[in-house]
Amino acid sequence: FRMGLGEDSSILDEIDEEVGDVDDITDFSILALKLQGAMDVAKKNLRLDDEGELTVSDCAEDLDASVKSTKNSDSKKDDFNVQASLLALLQLMWQVKSRRASARDQFYRFAGISAPDDVLEGMDEMFELADLAYDEHLSGKPLKAVLDEMGYRLIKHDKTAVPGYLGHYVAISNSNLPNSTKTAIIGVKGTSNFEDFLTDMCGSAVEHELDNPFYDGGNTTFRCHEGMLISSRRLCEDLQPLVENLLIPSGYEIK
Repeated sequence: FRMGLGEDSSILDEIDEEVGDVDDITDFSILALKLQGAMDVAKKNLRLDDEGELTVSDCAEDLDASVKSTKNSDSKKDDFNVQASLLALLQLMWQVKSRRASARDQFYRFAGISAPDDVLEGMDEMFELADLAYDEHLSGKPLKAVLDEMGYRLIKHDKTAVPGYLGHYVAISNSNLPNSTKTAIIGVKGTSNFEDFLTDMCGSAVEHELDNPFYDGGNTTFRCHEGMLISSRRLCEDLQPLVENLLIPSGYEIK
């Protein structure tokens, strides 16, 4: 985000001193700065003029230069950004099209290879448990009642609705049921309200360092969506003590 502000990053230094947490997007002033930073980066990349109009000629020139530069091994980073933006636009257009039910079904029907039945075993229940994070079951029953019917006990349900936080629940399998395995479910809600939308709007690409790579020899540094990073960190800080001090020592498998 500081990269997006450029010379104005001194503003965040002042906020650091005043509030101590520049990731607290429940504070409207900090949220506004992050949104402005994301818009500034988008405006720069899309070549918008002061009236907010897209300068087509400039974009065309950039794209033409980008295509020509692919023949040159010393192509500039800006040229690559134009190509990446074009590919992202094509991907977005495809995603919009795939939202149509018929087109989406057709895509899934013929895409990839068939998965064996053992891989899909239990997938329907996992999808339903994931959907329960929205607490909008078709039956109208509350989350606790639906989980009880599925053989789980609700131990935590956070419906916090502020920017930078993720609604979620934690449930454990009912050990009194026959053939029950010790399973803990963590269901995390996606975007469903205005507060979530504000989190989504904090879309600057920020760098994050992992303690360990996802796989042996993998990279530990990557760039990600700022709003998602902020909310994920808060979720981790909230749930990590419960997982490490209770669920794992008690022998529960986390799903």
